[in-house]
Amino acid sequence: MRIHREKWQQRYPHQRVFKPNWRILLALIVALQAIFHPFLNQSAVVQAEENKRVTIKTRETLANHWRFSRWNDSVTVCDIYVTHDNYPSGDDILAYCGEKIYLTWLSTPACEDALFGRDASLCDGIYIGYLGKNLYEVKETVELPQVKIRVETVNCEPGGWCNERVIMKFIGEEPLADHKIIKMHVRIGATEKKCDAADCELRMPITNDQGVEVEYWAISDFGDESEHATFRLRNVPDKDETYRFDLIGAGIDSRTPAGSELWNLFPILNHPAGIVFERPFSIDNLRTKNRFLYLAGKLILSGVVDGRTCSGFGLLDNNTANPCGERLASSKVLEWQNQYDQDIFTASIKNNIPARLLKGIIAQETQFWPHPASPQEFGLGRITENGADMLLNWNIPVYLEDCLSLYSAENCSAGYSNLDPSEQSMLRGLVISDVGTDKELDLLAATLFSSSKQVNQMVKNITGKPVSEVSTYEDMWLITVANYHGGSGCVGTAMQTAWANGDDMLWEYIYPNLLGDCMGAAGYVESVLQLAK
Repeated sequence: MRIHREKWQQRYPHQRVFKPNWRILLALIVALQAIFHPFLNQSAVVQAEENKRVTIKTRETLANHWRFSRWNDSVTVCDIYVTHDNYPSGDDILAYCGEKIYLTWLSTPACEDALFGRDASLCDGIYIGYLGKNLYEVKETVELPQVKIRVETVNCEPGGWCNERVIMKFIGEEPLADHKIIKMHVRIGATEKKCDAADCELRMPITNDQGVEVEYWAISDFGDESEHATFRLRNVPDKDETYRFDLIGAGIDSRTPAGSELWNLFPILNHPAGIVFERPFSIDNLRTKNRFLYLAGKLILSGVVDGRTCSGFGLLDNNTANPCGERLASSKVLEWQNQYDQDIFTASIKNNIPARLLKGIIAQETQFWPHPASPQEFGLGRITENGADMLLNWNIPVYLEDCLSLYSAENCSAGYSNLDPSEQSMLRGLVISDVGTDKELDLLAATLFSSSKQVNQMVKNITGKPVSEVSTYEDMWLITVANYHGGSGCVGTAMQTAWANGDDMLWEYIYPNLLGDCMGAAGYVESVLQLAK
């Protein structure tokens, strides 16, 4: 039965004594102790620390039986059962015998007496022997499903005005058949409410314009509690006894203001440009009736509108429409500026941006005439390689989808900024190839969303504070539009100057610092706002 590790190697030369890197070993020991602590010491359904639910299940299997014994008296110190046919690994020894036995095994010197068949009682340490295959009861640690919690609205949908104070329902769901939720806890600001049931309906309090934090969790008769979930609630009364109801982070599919979760900001109530940032109820709310002389001129030049009844064929010297040409093209201009509304609406919801703002950008960039005015600017939003670069840097889902279509997962895992310049160029080309396809509006929306993320980080980097402390919801979108047009070099410098001057990250303090070639971003933002209304 006695087989010293040197004898084992003589018999099975392809096997090696486990000699790990000690730094890795210590980390492994800690991890394995965490994993196998409940495995070795429990025999029924247990509740681990930090709300982790586990159960120990047993099954019989045919396993190879190995035994550690002491050299000096042959007393057994540990038994190991493994289902594989190899020599027990370091993991196996740690799992069954623990750190002390494992380290003793590693430090045991060769027993020369045993090698030559003499009495081994004077040898130090332990040896391992193989006892054959035996039926063994294997214990497996199985994680049990956790309690789930969610919240619903009862009498009003968020994102609008309600006729009465909002009632919300907090719900706990116990997935284990033999257990149930016995209590719901809800903390609203500094006030905590408790309901002795699996759900809890509460009328929400009046809040200020920036709302209040709500935290909630469930208690199970299993003996544990769910994770704690939080969201921000705004419930503000108006003069006509209605209530403005908004949520941030509640997980309710609703008209949550685009970008509010990114910045943890509610829109300002009754803001002069508020409609631009609201989510439209339908595509009908996106319809515009703007005059577009450039578009009218292009429609005449392309033959879509016949300008022969007007002087100069309805065109001025710069090929925009004259008053006669504008009248002739008016119905087509109306049709063209609204033909993309469904795609804009869909793309804005998918990419969490204001739909009217996206439409205003297209109106400002091209007046909905898709053909390029420059070889370096593409499509309805005149996206450039710099825009594609921003998209790939700040929109990880888009980056991964495009990168994995060309390169290996190993290549892509390093991130866009760490790719070879030739690989980056290929990805930018792939992004721009969506222009002119049914993916173009989604591409523009994703690019605007990327600008919002970049601006979010710029504010944090410059101020060292959360966005919610130094800016407003509307100002963040205005800065985002400026960044889409002028780039982070222009906008970032203006933001740094404003902050150095003691100003918050508000557009009114930032745009005066747009100097030189960057000055056009201020007029661009104002024009987009007007066209988006």
